[in-house]
Amino acid sequence: MPRAGRTAVRALHGRVAWLVAAAAAWGLGGAHAGAPEAGSTRAGLARTASFTVTSVAQPKGKSKVSQVTRVEVKGNKARTETVVAGVSTVTLIEDKAIYVFNPGSKLVTKQQAEGDMDAFLRRLYEGKDRFLKTAKKVGTESISGQPTDVYRDEAAGVLIYLGTKPGFRLPVKITKDGDSGSETLLVTDIKTNITLPDARFALPQGAQVIEARVGPEGDKGQ
Repeated sequence: MPRAGRTAVRALHGRVAWLVAAAAAWGLGGAHAGAPEAGSTRAGLARTASFTVTSVAQPKGKSKVSQVTRVEVKGNKARTETVVAGVSTVTLIEDKAIYVFNPGSKLVTKQQAEGDMDAFLRRLYEGKDRFLKTAKKVGTESISGQPTDVYRDEAAGVLIYLGTKPGFRLPVKITKDGDSGSETLLVTDIKTNITLPDARFALPQGAQVIEARVGPEGDKGQ
């Protein structure tokens, strides 16, 4: 394989390794003891939906870090396109498999993963919805055009704005403030019960799929 191809493979393997590590860290594939059912499960979302998730972290004394992810969900399939530092990565989730590739590339890395759409949604929210377990309802507010119930976990410094409208009973906004800095997760451009063509969830035509294996210490191979 040409050097450029090997570099692309390593980059994709790295992305998959991150996804798997995150899944392990956030407890994907097992019972989630945190948020109430409507807060983090597939049941809280319409059969078809699209929305944008923007995460901003501001560590104290360090530069701000932001990430924008466009999400499309249809039944038990999901597609995300994430942009970090100007680099875009597409991830497809279907049948407990994760496919990762860069737009315009035919090189695709596949990683088997435990969990289902509930696990995908928990990962999407970076596990922060778990604070709903200890948070108390403190009011209501409209965020991104969505009615929400507001929950506060005083000890953790977390506010969660949980959507209440049928079709999007998921967190619309989460903020966290602490000694190490602040974090904000905001969902915008929410559309439910829309038409999403199956092609949006398909691999690129002529895709070269590479099976990735991640070892106990993050080793990657084919």
